[in-house]
This record gives sequence, structure tokens and C-alpha cells, in this order.
Amino acid sequence: MLSGENLGRGSHLSDYQKIIDRYMKFLGIEPSSSIISDYPPFINELIATNMGVSFLPQLSWYFSREKNIRLLNIKGAEFVRYINITCWLS
Repeated sequence: MLSGENLGRGSHLSDYQKIIDRYMKFLGIEPSSSIISDYPPFINELIATNMGVSFLPQLSWYFSREKNIRLLNIKGAEFVRYINITCWLS
């Protein structure tokens, strides 16, 4: 499905992007990147103007008011990221 699609993506510094890159490499998928940005509103605008697709956390898009953006589920794909929080009490 990604064949021929331009991909809006985060930079190599993004942990989330590293997960996506690893998963796509495992599947043998090498989409072309149209833009690399770590600023989600910019990627939202590109997608809303039909300039490509992107993998971003669903929660990041939850409050998006852009009518031209659709979230699509990918059958059989599960991207999971764990965030650990540590608290020191004095």
C-alpha cells in the first residue's frame, strides 16, 4: 500500500521514528520520504494538502481538527512504545 507514496516522517533522533523504521525494514518496505520534520503540525498540513502519508501516534492526532486528514488502521500491524516514569521521593 505504501508503494509510490511520499512519507512525512520524523528525524532519526525520534525514538518513535526508530520503531517505525525498524518495523518497515523487517517488512522489507522502503517508502520514499517527502519531508523529514519533528514538528507534527507541519506534517499535518502536508498530509491535509494531499502531499503524502505519515505514521504518527494516534493520540497525537486525537485532537486534530483538520477535516482532510483520515486515520487508517493497518491490519496486522502493532506499533507499541513504552514510556517509563520514575519518581524520587525525598
